[in-house]
Amino acid sequence: MTKTIILLPLFFGFVTSIFAASSNTDDIYFIDAHSQLDVKVEQQQILDLMSQHQVRKTILGARGQMSSHNVAHFAKQHPEQIVAAMRTESMYYREGNPEFYLEVGNQYASGKYQAMGEIVIYSAGDKGKYADIAVSPADSRVNVAVGIAEEAGWPAIVHIDFSMMDSAMHTQYRNELEGLLAQYGHHPILLSNMGKLKAKEVAWLIERHDNIFFLTTDASDPEFAMLDGMTLSSEWKPLVMSHPDRFVFAVDNVSADDWQNEYSEVMRHWRSALSELPNDVAHAVAHGNAERLWKMSSAK
Repeated sequence: MTKTIILLPLFFGFVTSIFAASSNTDDIYFIDAHSQLDVKVEQQQILDLMSQHQVRKTILGARGQMSSHNVAHFAKQHPEQIVAAMRTESMYYREGNPEFYLEVGNQYASGKYQAMGEIVIYSAGDKGKYADIAVSPADSRVNVAVGIAEEAGWPAIVHIDFSMMDSAMHTQYRNELEGLLAQYGHHPILLSNMGKLKAKEVAWLIERHDNIFFLTTDASDPEFAMLDGMTLSSEWKPLVMSHPDRFVFAVDNVSADDWQNEYSEVMRHWRSALSELPNDVAHAVAHGNAERLWKMSSAK
């Protein structure tokens, strides 16, 4: 009997430590650091879905025929939920037309925006068959957009599909990305879709640069497979655990189909995946890092 009494506290302590090592994410909230909408997306549906899945803020940009001014108006109507992002990916940007500089300058001067939209540097179209957009990270268009973000105190999000490149181009763009990171010192630059890099490549960049961060968008893509179903993959989980301050939750919805048919599944998968992590790590990824980088007060 004495041995049983002595062992009971040890047993309960062991059980408690197991539960403490993972999070109860039922009441955790999210900040979506990067999503978009086009003209087919119902704005009320965005608000309803955010409420349903405890997404307290979404940094939102315009896509397709949607005007960035309409996004700014949406944010003005719902300032607690929506943060309007400037639009950089326009026809002027794609064509290298000097009108791009006036376009982004006017958006910034308007004072209607609280974030810089995604700066697309290399995007592969038609499932990687061709480069939809191919701009050097050293291009003046990129530098102007990142420079505005730096002046405003906003992180800069860049889109580079490294997995779609051959070896030589991969090395070239990685070197030029490193040049951009060095140029802007400690100003935060985030790679959407984790740059479609493998975990070991992300770890290499983290060790070399204090100002690089990674958006969790498109995490189920088999090219880099951050999520394995509803759990973090064995390749990515140790990296998130060791560098929880470098990963920022985002969904990157674009079309009506994304919002109507994909959003809820993405949120369920991420809530499940974060439940496997310690509480402080789960909260950092879900909302804390976004709040810190965009200097938000904790979402209410």
